[in-house]
Amino acid sequence: MARYGAVRKRYERRFEGSLANVALPGGRQRDASPHLGFVRLRTHAMDEARRMTSRLRQVWSSVVRGTASKPVGNPVRSDTERDRRTASVELRHSTGPGARPATESQASRAAAGSARPDAQQGTAGGAEPDLQSFRLFLKEFQDSFPDKQYGWTKGKERSCNWLLSRVPAGAMGVDVGGTEYLCRKLSEKGCNVTYFDLVAPVTYKNHVQDDMFNILRHFPERSLDFITTRHTLEHSLVPMYQLWAYNRLLKDDGKLLVIVPMANKRWVWFTTHFSCLPYENWLMLFYRTGYKIEECDAGTWSAGRSDFVEFRFALSVETRRLRLTGPR
Repeated sequence: MARYGAVRKRYERRFEGSLANVALPGGRQRDASPHLGFVRLRTHAMDEARRMTSRLRQVWSSVVRGTASKPVGNPVRSDTERDRRTASVELRHSTGPGARPATESQASRAAAGSARPDAQQGTAGGAEPDLQSFRLFLKEFQDSFPDKQYGWTKGKERSCNWLLSRVPAGAMGVDVGGTEYLCRKLSEKGCNVTYFDLVAPVTYKNHVQDDMFNILRHFPERSLDFITTRHTLEHSLVPMYQLWAYNRLLKDDGKLLVIVPMANKRWVWFTTHFSCLPYENWLMLFYRTGYKIEECDAGTWSAGRSDFVEFRFALSVETRRLRLTGPR
């Protein structure tokens, strides 16, 4: 319980400052301390407590079995090493003085032992991806995709206004996910903005109708001043690839403006959400795809509803390379 309390307090401190600014109806500000129950993320702490309990049970079970002091190796590697030793012994028996002719099973095991390290190295070292199977998955995914309609509410203008205030006048960019209100407002600022989405806009003329996965087909690398993506990344099957692609399209001083919903049961299980991730996961993805967080904030697009909370990020390009290790 002490561990659970420490984890909960850590998350409370992280979000208390930003989410205290979520507006209530009438423009009133939400007082942070008594109203932050919905952002204390108790589920995260409980999950961590469950994982720790599960680990303790595993350790206890191994102690009871008397195997706690034995190192746990890679089963594939240990099998490989055992087969190689067996093949080596059999080879010595078959080639030394007084050797017996190798049986067919011995020869096959020896061949397998010598071939298996290469196969294992190929698997771990970056074998060609199975694109044919992935295409089959995408075909089934597209055939199963629900016909979902997304409505517009006045409250969504709050998200758009946060984005609008961070895009300089006259800039050139793309709104991935396609929000006509945002594109019109950016155009009024003198921006050259392309509406990019699977669904064509009703009235906005400058648009590309395609999946966000294919965005690199439509714009030259390092050509955009900004990319906005409001409530769109959580719909991606591969958000890490998506962020990497945006990095390639932005100029050196370009900005990526991201808004995603807070992970809770409502949005994690939303029909077309496949990557509605916790806050820390987004920080990890931003870092690993080369971004620096210039600003992070939180807000709502439906005042008075505790599960309608969104995270807002302003990002700049820090490196063009993936960083697959953690920050030091």
